[in-house]
Amino acid sequence: MASNKCIVHSRLNVIDLNVLINICDEISLDKSSETINLSFEPETDSRECHRRISRFIGKKGQNLNTLQDKYDVGIHITNGSSNKAFKRNTKLENVAKLRNIVNLDKLDVLIRRKHPSLTTDTISMDEIKQELNAKWKEASEFEFIQKELSFDHNHFQFVCLSFESERSLHERREIIGRFIGKKGENLRSLEDQYNIRLHIMNDATFNRKHIQKIVNEQNENNFYFLSLLFESEISLQGRRRKISRFIGKNGEHIRGLQDKYNIPHPLSIGRIKFDRDQPPIAIEPFTYSPYNTQNTVTYYEAFWGLYLPVTTTFRVCDIWRGFWVQRLLWDIGGQLIFGTSTVKQIRNSHSYIKDMDDEQQLYHQSRSFVRFLSSWSSTKSLLRERISQLARDIAKNDFWKWKEVDIMDAWIADLESVGYKFPSIVPSSSSSSSPSSSPVIRKRAAVCVTGLVECIQEAWAPTHTNIRQRIHGDLDIFLFLSSSLKQGPVPLNTRIKNVRSYMNSTVTVLYEDRVIDPGIPSTCNPQFQLPGYAVIPVPAYFQQLWSLNECYDLVKNYEKQFNIRYQLLIRARVDTRVKMPATFERQGILNLNTTILVPPHRYFSGIDDGFALGPIELMSHYMKRWHSLRQCPPDRNFHPETYLKKYLTHFTNITIDDTISGAADAISHGPGKCH
Repeated sequence: MASNKCIVHSRLNVIDLNVLINICDEISLDKSSETINLSFEPETDSRECHRRISRFIGKKGQNLNTLQDKYDVGIHITNGSSNKAFKRNTKLENVAKLRNIVNLDKLDVLIRRKHPSLTTDTISMDEIKQELNAKWKEASEFEFIQKELSFDHNHFQFVCLSFESERSLHERREIIGRFIGKKGENLRSLEDQYNIRLHIMNDATFNRKHIQKIVNEQNENNFYFLSLLFESEISLQGRRRKISRFIGKNGEHIRGLQDKYNIPHPLSIGRIKFDRDQPPIAIEPFTYSPYNTQNTVTYYEAFWGLYLPVTTTFRVCDIWRGFWVQRLLWDIGGQLIFGTSTVKQIRNSHSYIKDMDDEQQLYHQSRSFVRFLSSWSSTKSLLRERISQLARDIAKNDFWKWKEVDIMDAWIADLESVGYKFPSIVPSSSSSSSPSSSPVIRKRAAVCVTGLVECIQEAWAPTHTNIRQRIHGDLDIFLFLSSSLKQGPVPLNTRIKNVRSYMNSTVTVLYEDRVIDPGIPSTCNPQFQLPGYAVIPVPAYFQQLWSLNECYDLVKNYEKQFNIRYQLLIRARVDTRVKMPATFERQGILNLNTTILVPPHRYFSGIDDGFALGPIELMSHYMKRWHSLRQCPPDRNFHPETYLKKYLTHFTNITIDDTISGAADAISHGPGKCH
């Protein structure tokens, strides 16, 4: 009789725990059926168990129904109680009492094929179980809190700290006490050093309400929060399971978090804000940027570029169009320009998974496509001939299908039939050949400007003018500035807007400070302070050296990309009004073509590290000394100015120039200042 009842109910997709508990006291599993056990964490109360089950099933069974439709199977939730128990308890008026008979140690899920006549090969049991386990994991309180709460993951993260398996409960509490320190001194020290806030949580405080309170505090104060979750009373087996799930197979969860929320790459989606007052930006030749089919103005001279490929997917066609059109724009002296949006788009609901499937060509071929376009050249004298030739060459390299060539020829013919006049090729345009085949462009100097996002008009603008008046030749300005200083008399958004609207820069990079390790040997015991002098904030010093290194690499990459060669490199700070001689074009020991010129330090025998200039090859020692911290000096002295002097003297020529100044002339902080 029990088996008959199973047949009657085999058409059910999901057995509701509140209504149909243990509809069959036994089910005979054939080769096309499998069961999996989804476990709850130890000490999980019944209310949380049922919340997790509800999230697992989804609203009206949506999650399981989706899997059933995808794999053409039936998915049933069962438990280990008997059918008699079910009959006996269905008469209970209080549904809450009925729930208590459910086995809360685990959830049994049965997977059965819907059509017994089909072969078992049609069911991907392993794949189904993987998806069910993933849904079960997502339904946990931990995952639900991280997913549902609206906080910035770059500024708020959880870390699970585990114990050795043999540690007793008493020993674990002692370890936690030593970790925190007397009256929390260890945690306070870490907070002060890295400008973060640490919260130690336990099972009682790890809930949505408590975490939302912390998140709100984070949003108000702009601190980086790290929540440390100790599980001192969990069983050894439970702790191992939790740690294993947290780390993931072969560390995949940890690596996923590192990739997704990596502090070195903080300008992630969701934190980017667009400035309505940003001036239009023109993309230089051989710099590719995709553009959309929407909210785009196409001038008459570029009407030929309105054509959208039809042999690619819908998600690829406008990106591919943008790339090949840009390549031909340069042949006619045209440009792609990005300005502020003139519309607000309300996106329709659509499947992001389907979008991802349709974008596979973008993920796998974008790099090779733009490299092909950069190396492509033509001797054709007419644009319509170059369009036709490029279409064929794109098909030859399998970036679209050959059918596209015929349609492109028809498009060109249609344009001509309505009287469209194709623009002429610009013979002198450098776009007819790749950068590597163009003549080398000689420029006098590249200027690396580092520091915080501040004082662009008050300090750097006059310094920039003074440099141009004292050095003959072309200068390119590279602004490489940190946007990590959130507080100050001038709002951060205002300071960022001032930097972005500054038009006299070649490249502007805004970044956020990250946790960086200079690799100082553990046996070094470095000394950063000089007795009796101002205290050096070591983390800020590391950020300064790292930014100098990055800015130098930026300049060298720019040289390579645009076939430019700089003779000199100048290091400057954005917040400093530098004193200078009447001219830098001098002879003798102050000849900046043969030596690095540095300002003296005002208070001791070191040199001021706020300004320097000299041949770009010699300046590499100055700009890239970040890497030198991996070697411990004999005197262990890493004090910024004294170490810089000894380091440069060892590797290159330096000349102290009394007529220039550096960080000593930085604008002071305080009310009414540009900081």
